[in-house]
Amino acid sequence: MPSNFQTISVNNPYVNESPITLWVGAGGIFNVTWLGTGTLTSPVNALYRNKEDVSATYLSGSTTVTGRVQTTKLATFSLPGEYEMYFTVTDGSIPRVKAVRLLIRKLGVY
Repeated sequence: MPSNFQTISVNNPYVNESPITLWVGAGGIFNVTWLGTGTLTSPVNALYRNKEDVSATYLSGSTTVTGRVQTTKLATFSLPGEYEMYFTVTDGSIPRVKAVRLLIRKLGVY
């Protein structure tokens, strides 16, 4: 089931809902609604765990954009830790980046 995010001011790098806490073994597809008007192209998303790019391990599928909504690759989390997922698009000719902090917890640990 996708999680939906709404970006906030251009001066804030994180979406409103950040951070989100999930359990190890959880996963999902995330949607980001980009503010503004115009055409978005070149959607990309990346996932970092403890400042290391783990996109190849934890992300699968494709990142797409329809209108002003970007849909990410499927993320699955097999290890606890602090993650950041980055959402990148080109808005007209301007690259835009937002992120969400994800706190992945081991079952039974708070």
